[in-house]
Amino acid sequence: MDRLRALKCCAQACAVLLLLSLPLGAEFVDENNAKVRALLEEGDTYGEYSPEDALRFYKQASDLGSVRGSEIVGEAYLNGEGIKKDNLKARFYFEKAIQLDHDQGGRGVSEGALNARMHLAMMDADATDPASQAQGFHMLQEVVRDLNKQPKKASLDLKNIANFPENSWQRITLSTALYHLGYYYERGMGTPKNLQKARTIYQKVIQAKLYTQGAAQERLKQMHP
Repeated sequence: MDRLRALKCCAQACAVLLLLSLPLGAEFVDENNAKVRALLEEGDTYGEYSPEDALRFYKQASDLGSVRGSEIVGEAYLNGEGIKKDNLKARFYFEKAIQLDHDQGGRGVSEGALNARMHLAMMDADATDPASQAQGFHMLQEVVRDLNKQPKKASLDLKNIANFPENSWQRITLSTALYHLGYYYERGMGTPKNLQKARTIYQKVIQAKLYTQGAAQERLKQMHP
């Protein structure tokens, strides 16, 4: 369960960044409820070797209002990790994470909310109807914009990448979101096909040494037989 293993590795590195990113006045259950924190820690621990047990703890955290727990449960359903794959339930938990973030005073930029937004965007962009694809592409641009703290448009300058520790969730999410933006430009999914923009994004991923750089290099090879 790669996602669950990665979570424990980056938890300590992200703690300060996460606190600094919280909007003033927000009262997140993930940070302020000791029981929820304990459940998330148990989930992170079990995620290394028992996805089914990890999922049980994350679901309990979700039931208590955890944004991060809800998003992780959504990923489990999306990828069939520790439970049978179910896209409808994945969408439910992603939307729940976003709503919980909003209800607790967030702006959709906490770890759970941003990852939930990213996965919903990719689910829509991978759909068969053009309207859903366009909506997903736009949502993914918004995720990149929020990670880069660009107020008006999605940015590719990656100016904040140096502020994110190597295994931080921000860096991992940005890596995934950027790679998929390039892929959608390459394939014309949700946006007009634009191979030059796709190449530019793939090259940015590689230059920044993001963890999707291998996949980006492979896409560039496919574009240049």
